[in-house]
Amino acid sequence: MRVLIFCVLLASNITVLGQIWDEGVIEFDNGEHFEGRISLDENAGALYIQRDGTQEKVFPNRVSQFEFTDAKTAHAFRRRFISLPLDQGAAFFEILSENKDFSFLRKARLVVTQTFANNSNPSIALSRPLVPFTLAMASLTPANSGEVFTEEYFFIANDGKLALYLTILVKRMRFTKKEANSSVLSRVFGDHLQDMKDFAKVHHLKLDDPNDLLVVITEYNDLVN
Repeated sequence: MRVLIFCVLLASNITVLGQIWDEGVIEFDNGEHFEGRISLDENAGALYIQRDGTQEKVFPNRVSQFEFTDAKTAHAFRRRFISLPLDQGAAFFEILSENKDFSFLRKARLVVTQTFANNSNPSIALSRPLVPFTLAMASLTPANSGEVFTEEYFFIANDGKLALYLTILVKRMRFTKKEANSSVLSRVFGDHLQDMKDFAKVHHLKLDDPNDLLVVITEYNDLVN
């Protein structure tokens, strides 16, 4: 039995501490370039790197951007992140989509916002998750968890202006509340806003669902390019 468990750990690249390591590249703010094994801790909003036989923790205020091939996904999905300053300190943002005018981002930190009684029942089922980041969330929220996590989605224009569009509260891996700022889409899509709404309606897409919104953004990119 010990041999079997050992083999599974090797295949998943999981260390003794339970971290999953992937091959990646980091560009630091000071111009330093790192290429090697990295582990993203989305709960703490920090990176770990293996360098010179030691493990080093790296916070967003030291990083310009990074990317890695996520071994947790079936097709080895390539994920890209940037670091941006916020009022409460710098944070990592995953680039979900980008074009010449704006990028659609997810804040790469799962924030515990509150706790709830274990006998409470969320009413809205979790929809098809965006791949691959919810895999990390799943590892943080066991079935009996009393924690509510917040997922935040932003648009950033090429002038650097960051706008919060969508906030989702997740309880026991179920969406319990969504808050979308529709005025942000007006600025993002501009004169094509009604076209995008019509496209979403025809294809039964919801603009407050990150997966569906990515489909709409792809349509917008095809329209303006």
